[in-house]
Parts: sequence; structure tokens; C-alpha cells
Amino acid sequence: MSQTTSPAVSVERFTGGYKSVSDYTDLQDTETNDAENVLYGPNGDIDKRQGSVRLYNTKLFNSTSTATGEPITGHFYFDKLGSTGAYHVVAAGDSIYSYTSATASAIRTGMTDNSNTFFNFIQIKDPNAAADDIILIANGVDPIQMWNGTATCVIWSAVAGAAGGGMETARFILNHKGQVFYANIVDAADADAQVKVNFSGFSVAGVGTPQAVVDSFYVGGSDKNGPILGMKVLNDQIIFYKRNSVFKGTPSTTQGLSELQELQGSIGILAPQSLIDAGNYHIFLSERGVYAFDGVNFVSLSEKVDDELFTHSNLTQLKYAKAVLDKRNDRYILYYAEGASERNNRALAYDMSIKAWQPPVTGRTVSYISTFQDSNEIEQVVYGDYLGYLYQDHVGNNDGLLNGYRGTVSSATISTVTEGSANFSTLGDGLTGLSVKIIAGTGEGQERLIASNTSSTITTVANWGTLPDATSLYSIGGISAYWKSKDYHFGGHDLLKLFREIRLRVKEEGNYSLTMQYIINFHDLAQATKATVSLLENGFIWGLGVWGQVRWGVKQSIRRRILLRNTSTQSLNGTHLALLFSNDRANETFKISGFDIILQLIGRR
Repeated sequence: MSQTTSPAVSVERFTGGYKSVSDYTDLQDTETNDAENVLYGPNGDIDKRQGSVRLYNTKLFNSTSTATGEPITGHFYFDKLGSTGAYHVVAAGDSIYSYTSATASAIRTGMTDNSNTFFNFIQIKDPNAAADDIILIANGVDPIQMWNGTATCVIWSAVAGAAGGGMETARFILNHKGQVFYANIVDAADADAQVKVNFSGFSVAGVGTPQAVVDSFYVGGSDKNGPILGMKVLNDQIIFYKRNSVFKGTPSTTQGLSELQELQGSIGILAPQSLIDAGNYHIFLSERGVYAFDGVNFVSLSEKVDDELFTHSNLTQLKYAKAVLDKRNDRYILYYAEGASERNNRALAYDMSIKAWQPPVTGRTVSYISTFQDSNEIEQVVYGDYLGYLYQDHVGNNDGLLNGYRGTVSSATISTVTEGSANFSTLGDGLTGLSVKIIAGTGEGQERLIASNTSSTITTVANWGTLPDATSLYSIGGISAYWKSKDYHFGGHDLLKLFREIRLRVKEEGNYSLTMQYIINFHDLAQATKATVSLLENGFIWGLGVWGQVRWGVKQSIRRRILLRNTSTQSLNGTHLALLFSNDRANETFKISGFDIILQLIGRR
């Protein structure tokens, strides 16, 4: 005789985060191996991630051509001491720019134009003007540049007092206790220049003289451990990272180092721009995964996502992965190239507050990532793309613009869509470089990069595969977010069940539509059954209305009973069931707080 379980699965908190495994039996009840652009919140909710907004809607370009934008290859926030002004210093193409939300002025041109040459920056006191400060800019190819916030950059080795040589070109620079360390030197006469470190000294009065190199040392040799690929301070020590080893340098009480010790001979750094300083430890991407190092212990952080990083990425491009420490949200965010892509088009974030990996970030291409302080002196994440634009992250509900667009297509050609009543922005570069996606109707699922636009017509870079028409709904700036549960077996892989209803709990996040799909017996998503739940200011609009509303904290939680139904492609009888929640509409977000799955047990198969 059949019986009802009440409920078979009840989720009150989402925990565990993202785990890159192919076998659903390796997942805990609320872990996922299939989700994008959502976050496991500290309160146990699943949230759609926030978006981003361009800081200046005009692309940065090469000094010899303004036709196309150039990849962003460096960023530093120069908050000049004693000054009311601050500058975004941005590298793109052959130029370095002083950049604000309203303008970008070249402060250096004629640099090496290579999208895989990335810049390092430090801020120090001006040795020739004690009340002033400067930044040094290095990329390992061109002479080190110096800028004091006015006029243009000058070559560092040409400033007053420069002496000793060996600071003309270096890949990495570091300021520690009044000394500047220049690592991975360019010197054709020295076979070991890539593991060489030059350092500056002090004047007779004990004042640092960063423009005067006084000596050098070598971190290992030119061996299988490779060149120096990064250096940062940790616990007052200088940590040098090579491809397959890590060294610790103890600063001398006078100048240079008093001791240099190899700490690790089998772990090193794979991607130089993945190295971040989290205060009490460093985090970096190695050939064996993402590691944290506290000065003594090396701890793997990425066991749950190593398959994602090393099986589904472009391994030849992993060395160009970029990372940042998002202090505001306590996350290490790593962008890398997925599949055959040669651009960093996917990110994983290790969330230190919940000690789990968040689901991947997609829908962006990130050539460089950094931070800056906003007007409230809060550190914010900023990233650059391959088209010459800079974006502030964690802003709004869209990627690339604060207010997205969605509507119905009036007409289309092979490379355009038009909505007669639209009012698309044409300020600066307009919507160039953003994406337009068909989210419903003819051509659903197609997404194209925008080449240009007028106030009512979008022109795409690539042609449409299926021509949109008057049934097509489009979205510009929308974030395609979804979360899929594991395939629940409800206590028995061989027990046949009748799946009856889902009791869904969400929290108020404004007006939005949430699509829920239920997948029985591992069916393809195309065979799954779909239900659209729309939340307006007064609650759900779907079926017969609202089941219940309760106030949780400061936001209302709204509960809805969704009765499941048989379709021509999927029966409600089965052994396993999975749920998928999604939203890809501009200007919308969502927050799921839990669900119950109600079923009736039929018997063994």
C-alpha cells in the first residue's frame, strides 16, 4: 500500500557551496555541481550575484589606433598622500592612463603592446621630494616608469640620484622597510637574471634611497624551479615564489637580507597574478591547485574544485589567471579561461566566511583585476576586460550598466535587433562590448556581443543563428543565474515514488520572475517540466496564489505550494528528482531560502 512522506526532503539552509564532481552521490544535500552566478549567503540563502558598472564608458586604446579597444593589462589606485585627489592608473595597449569616471588621459605611450604583459605597481615616498609620493610601474619588458600624479611618467633610472644600475627593467617590484626590491631582472649578460633580486639602500642619514641599487642576490638558480614569479611580505619576511618552490628572505637589520631559506621544493606558483596577500597568509594558484600559505604551512584550498580548474580549463592559459582579495565579502576570486577560450571567462571564489567555494561566475571576460577605495573609503573590486573597459564589481543587478534593458523585439536582421519604443543609451560608447540575449520566444538562448547601437537598434558582432522575431524577448545586461540541486533519491535508489509538490520559500527582493524546473530520473533539461513564479510587491502570481507569508528578519519570506504535473516528456513517477532555479532577466535578482519536496512512496521497482 502506498504511503506519503512529509516531506521527503526539507531544505532550511543552503550550505556546502560548489563542488566540481560528476557523480551526484558525492554531493551533500545542498551542495551543487551545476550552478552559475549565484552565491551561498552567510544566512543560508541562495542569492543571485550582484553585477558591475563601467567606470568610464569609453574604451582605452593603443596610441597609434583608436579603432579598437585594447585589453586592460594593469590597474593601480594611486591615493596620493596629502592630496585631495586620487587616480586610477590603468595600462592598456601601448599606453598608461590616468583614469577617472569622466576621462582618461595618457601619461605614457610607446610601451610594449602585448596583452599577456601585465603590470606591477608600488607606491613609495618621492626620494627627491620628501613631502610627496610616487608610484613605480614595472612589466618586465619596458623600463620601470615613475609617476608623481602630474604631467607624464618618466623612466625611473633617469631620475635624480639614480645609481648602481640593475633597476632599468624588472618584472616584479616590492617596497619593504624603506627598501625597494627588483626581482626577475632583464639582463642579457646574466644567465640567472630571472632569479636575481636587486635592492636599494639608505643614505648616510638612514633615509631610503629607492632609486639607488646597492646590491643583489639570487633566489636559487636557473633550474627546474624556474624564474621568480612573485614576491610579497608575510610576517615581516619576504616570500619569493618560483614555479616549483618557495623561499623565505629574512630582512637584515641594515639592508638586504640576512638569510634566504627554501621552504618548499614541490609547490610553487603557476599564475603570477593569482598571488594575493590576505594579511596573515598568502593565497595563490599552483600546478597542484589553490594553496594558502601562512609562513609555515601550505594548505590546499581547492580539492573540491581541482577538477574544474585542471580538466575543464584551458591549461595553456592558466598561467594568465587573475585573482583578487575581495575584503568586503571575504572572498578570494580567481578568473581563468574555460575550455578552449584564450580569455579569462570564468571565475571561482573561495569564500572564507563559509569556508566553501562559491559557484562559478560567468558572462564576463576579465583581463586584469584589482581594488580601489570608494568615496566612503571602502575597498571595492575593479576589473578590466579585453575591449578596453574598466568595471566596478558588486554593483546593481546587471553586468556592465546600472540599469539594464529588456523588451520585445520589433524587427530583426541577421545582425541587428530593433525595439521601436526603446531608449538605449548612446553616451560614450553606448552599449558596445555588452551582450544582448534572447530570453524567450524565437531564438531563445542566443547571446551576442554588441558592436554598436542607436537609441532603438542593436548591432551585434556575430550574426544570429536563428533570426529573432516579434515573439522574441531580449535582455541587455542581465545576469544568467541558476542553481541546480543534486539528484535526490529519498532513501532508496530502487524505490519508485510519485512526486507531488514543491513547497518553495523565497525572500522579498522586489519584482522578479523565478523559473523552476523539476527533473525526474536524470532527464535532459529539455525534457524537464518548467514553472514560472513571478513575485510582485504583494506576493506570488502563479497558479492559485500565495500559500503563506512570514516575516524573517528584515525581509518577508513568501512560501508557495507548486503542484507538479505529468507532461508528454516526463512522468511524475520515478526514483530521483532534482530542482533547478534560474533567472536571466535584466534588473532582477532573487533570494531562495529553502524548499520541501513532497512525494508518495509507491514501492520497489
